[in-house]
Amino acid sequence: MQDKNNTEPDGRHVPAEPGRKPAVTIADSLGPYLANDFGDRFLYEVNRLSFARLAARTVYDSHFGKDFFKENKLYVICGSDSGLLPKYIEQLPPPKGSRFLFVELPEVLARLPEVVGDNPLGPRIAVVSPDGLQDQLAVFNCTEYIYINGLYLIEALCTQDGFLAGYGELASSLREHLEMLNWEIKASLGSKEFVLRQLENLGENQIAAGKLYGLFQGKTAVLLGGGPSLDDLLPWIKENRNRLVVLAVSRIAKRLLEVDLTPDIFFSIDPQPVSFDLSRNMLRFWENSLFINYYHVSPPLLGQWRGRSAYLGPRFPWETPLNESTAEAPGPTVTHIALDTAVNMGFTTIILAGVDLCFTPEGFTHARGSQEYKAGPNLTTLPLLVRTNSGAMAQTSHALRSGIDAMAGQAAAAQERGCTIINPAPGAAAIPNVSHRPAEEIEVAPMEEKPTLLLRRGVPQSTRQTRLKHYKTMRDELLRVKRKFYEIRELALEGLAANKGLFGRSGKQADFSHKKRMDSVEEKLNAHRYDDVRRLVKHFGLEQFMQIIRPDREEDWQDEEIEQVGALYYEAYRDSTDELLALLTETDQRLQVRLLEEDERGDFQKLFTQWRTDLQPGRALLWKTNNPEGVANLRPAEGGLLQELENEFEKILSGTKSLTSQFESSNFNATAIKSKINTFFRRKDIRELGNMVTGLARHGSSEAPELAHYAEGCLAELKEDFPAALDAYGRILENQESSLIEDTLRRIGGLSLHLHDADNAVAALECLSGISPTYLPQLADLLWLLGRRKEALDLYADYLEKIPGDIARMLKLGYYYRELNMPEGVRMAVEYVLATDPANQGARELLASMNGTGEE
Repeated sequence: MQDKNNTEPDGRHVPAEPGRKPAVTIADSLGPYLANDFGDRFLYEVNRLSFARLAARTVYDSHFGKDFFKENKLYVICGSDSGLLPKYIEQLPPPKGSRFLFVELPEVLARLPEVVGDNPLGPRIAVVSPDGLQDQLAVFNCTEYIYINGLYLIEALCTQDGFLAGYGELASSLREHLEMLNWEIKASLGSKEFVLRQLENLGENQIAAGKLYGLFQGKTAVLLGGGPSLDDLLPWIKENRNRLVVLAVSRIAKRLLEVDLTPDIFFSIDPQPVSFDLSRNMLRFWENSLFINYYHVSPPLLGQWRGRSAYLGPRFPWETPLNESTAEAPGPTVTHIALDTAVNMGFTTIILAGVDLCFTPEGFTHARGSQEYKAGPNLTTLPLLVRTNSGAMAQTSHALRSGIDAMAGQAAAAQERGCTIINPAPGAAAIPNVSHRPAEEIEVAPMEEKPTLLLRRGVPQSTRQTRLKHYKTMRDELLRVKRKFYEIRELALEGLAANKGLFGRSGKQADFSHKKRMDSVEEKLNAHRYDDVRRLVKHFGLEQFMQIIRPDREEDWQDEEIEQVGALYYEAYRDSTDELLALLTETDQRLQVRLLEEDERGDFQKLFTQWRTDLQPGRALLWKTNNPEGVANLRPAEGGLLQELENEFEKILSGTKSLTSQFESSNFNATAIKSKINTFFRRKDIRELGNMVTGLARHGSSEAPELAHYAEGCLAELKEDFPAALDAYGRILENQESSLIEDTLRRIGGLSLHLHDADNAVAALECLSGISPTYLPQLADLLWLLGRRKEALDLYADYLEKIPGDIARMLKLGYYYRELNMPEGVRMAVEYVLATDPANQGARELLASMNGTGEE
């Protein structure tokens, strides 16, 4: 049985009054393809007026600009603009090595043959549904594009506009899928940025975290993440502080300062500069906390830490016995790495606090005090649903869903080692192998020894002697590897010279003996001597090495192309070793400054210059802590410079100065939020719509109030509070510049029809018809039912003059003529339809009915 109120935000399906024909709907389908004056065809429901007045090529030329699409890129494009964008790209000069993968909603994809035809768009262009994405990514060698940073997600105009519900959700899921795919592939290879940060941190990565493994047998730890449930559990944690070893992710340091809770260990892994801005308050805990960092952590965070620290992962990006800890990151977040480390440290019980992996009902993803909380709830992403520990359903993202699966695996492995993981938060995602127990029911035994003593046993405070030994050992290893890079570079130059003579190009005599020279070079490059560094060299030159693999490699290569590929190959070796040699030189200079830091009479100007270059003014305080004698030897000018650095560091800690641009939330996208509201309305999800209303009310965006009115109207409709719904929609119409005008009028029209309020329904459709002629038939149908038949016929005539190719509407007009007993009108309509579609059975039956026979 149909629900009493079954209208949708776009007005589809309006229940008929008993005894009357269900003739009137608002936008009951994607409708016919419309054509502009330039021959471009588009679906109004998808693009509305985007291409109504300008040629598609003009629109796209203006939107993308000149030379937007580059060579050797894989563009994944959300939406196809009714097929116009693939056709536009097909007509462009094809960027060498690039491919275009369109992901389209299934209902739109089914209509594309009407404009694209059955012919393929070419080997470099594909249009698939979301279900076909993964297979087509493999066909288009997506992994190779990720290797060279060549994967891009683009939103077609239809997605950016979001007129058709579904594009917001599609774009969100695509973005998260591609980001996760990119992360997985880059993590398996090792990001270039990770290597840069790894070498920057070489001086500070002195003690491996493995020294702590097994030290906490029988102890209980609480792991503090940044999720919303942290706030609920903080009182219990403080009450039981002396019985717990407290582990915390660095980004919640500000919140811990607010509640006066000092953790025993901080964790951080992110190499991005913004990680420092989010975690800088951690630096205030240096006296009593240990810092466990992944090797590629943000250098300003590690370099300005004055306390004890231990590192995870390899010290160097090449194979060497100095890589004491080579554990791979269990990922995908710092919380997962912290949990893995805690299990290795031997804890018998690990309690999770703020490890929610889902949103609150209002859309918040982080605890109070965080930048994310300040930015407002996440209302943009149309999420997945997961069950929480309380049994309720909560929203989560694709990335967090992946985190749930990863943690379930970690928890299973922990159980095998005798470690129980508990999450007391009822609103946190239920994770397999993670127990749920209210905090007050968890019994924690007193600790016989303070965790601080155990931590100092594993990671003692560094001394001048240990630091000097470390810096010198690191420099010796750099020198060893630099020699190998120089050797590889010389071999690359020899290969380049031989390659030029192979086919007699570049002014050289053709001589196939050069092939033997090249074979010799290749044999030396692949010798065991370079096994420890070869992978790094190829990784750094990956983008150039990847140029050897052509997207059209199935074609035969000409001599010129073979020579070009050979040149690319040796140039990649040469350029990669050049870059690495420069990087090692820079790293060695930094280590020399570290040595100077230990010299009481060192060159203070060099110290200050390096600290400023590295964006680490806080090393001034670290230097003062380690060198009280050196402070006493400073000249007045040097003391002034030191004070300047201290003042600058305090500004950074207080938040008046940052290393990156001010944190910007990506949690608000009006188009995506509108799509999300429509989706919840179609699902008749009163709870989630109510959460949207609450979340929008708590968001600071200037666009939030109108979206809140729209959500309020949809929610009121579901609750059958129709006056409240119309009142909410009316508040949107007060702003004639609102981007929600058309959507709101469609809702008012659909609701008015449901309430049999003909006057308001007509008024809404008249306004909509002024926006687009596609609404004229719906207005005409309503006027026909109201007995205003002449006006209805005039509107149909007006519509068919503007959109002459809509045979469905022409046939409908024929039926109206039959009701008026106007055979000439019927014949005119039928002949028009049959001229376009000779097999149209409806037209033949209509004509037969007018002839009074059962056949034409």
